[in-house]
Amino acid sequence: MISILSFSSAFSFFLGWLWWMWRRELAVSQRVDQIIRKPDQDTRQFVREVGTAIVKRLIGWIERVTPADYFKRVEAEVRRAGIRGPKAVRYWLLARAGALAVAVVMGAFVWAATGSTVGFLVAMVLVIAGILGPRLYLTRTIKNQQSLARRALPNLLDMLTISVEAGLGFDQALSRTVKNMGGLLGLELRQALAEMSLGKTRREALRDAAARMNLDEFGSFAGAIIQADRLGMGIAQVLRVQATEVRGKLRQRAEEQAMKAPIKILFPLVLFIFPGLFMIILGPAVLHIMQILR
Repeated sequence: MISILSFSSAFSFFLGWLWWMWRRELAVSQRVDQIIRKPDQDTRQFVREVGTAIVKRLIGWIERVTPADYFKRVEAEVRRAGIRGPKAVRYWLLARAGALAVAVVMGAFVWAATGSTVGFLVAMVLVIAGILGPRLYLTRTIKNQQSLARRALPNLLDMLTISVEAGLGFDQALSRTVKNMGGLLGLELRQALAEMSLGKTRREALRDAAARMNLDEFGSFAGAIIQADRLGMGIAQVLRVQATEVRGKLRQRAEEQAMKAPIKILFPLVLFIFPGLFMIILGPAVLHIMQILR
C-alpha cells in the first residue's frame, strides 16, 4: 500500500514537473513571438490602417472641394483614358494633388539650396510640371486610346457584318465579337451590352457609349444602327457601308497627317540641323576670309 502511494506520488510529481516545464516553455515562446514577430505584424497593420484612413480622408476632402461639373468632366476623361474602377476619379485627383505637392516641395528645396535666380526658375519649372504633367499625360493617353479604337472599328464592323449575315441577331453578334476585345472600344461596347441586358434599349445604350467615347467614327456607326433599327432596314448592309466609310475616314486622316509632316519637320530642321550644316559648310570659308582680312 505504501509502495503504491509512493509510486502515485512520484508519478504525480513527475507529471506536475512536466506540466510546469511545458508551461514555462510555452510562456517563453509566446513572449518571444510577442517580442519578435507580433510587433512587426502590428506595425505593418497599423501603418496600413493609418495609410488607408489618410487616403480616405484626402479623397473625402477632394470630393467636398471639387465642383460637381468638374468632377463629371474628369470622370468622363478618365474613362476615355481607360482608367476604370469605382474610385478611379478620386484616386486620379489624389494623384494629381500628390504630384503637385511633390513638385512644390522639390521646387522649394532647390530654391532654398541654391538661393539664386536659376534656382527660382528651376523651382517654377518644377511647379508648372507638377500642374501640367498629369494633365498632359491624361490627354496623351486619351488620344492613344481613341486612336486604337478608331483603327479597331473597321475590323469590328467586318466581323459584325459576317456574323449578322450568318444569321445571328445584332446583339448576339456584338456580344460574340467584343467578348475578347480590349481597349476603349471593347470596354464601352461590353458596358453597352450589360446595360441592354439590364433593360436599357439599344438606342440609349449605343448613344451613351458614343457620348462616353467622344469618337466621331463610332458616333456615326451608332447613329446609323439607331436609324436602321428605327426604319426597319437591314443591319448587314448598314454595317458594310459603315465599314467602308470608316476605312475612308482613316485613309483621309492618314493623308492629312502625311500632309502635315513637312510642316512639322521644318522646325527641327531650322533649329537643330541647319545651324550645324551652316557651321560645317561655311565655317572654313569664314575662317579663310578672316585670315585674309588680317
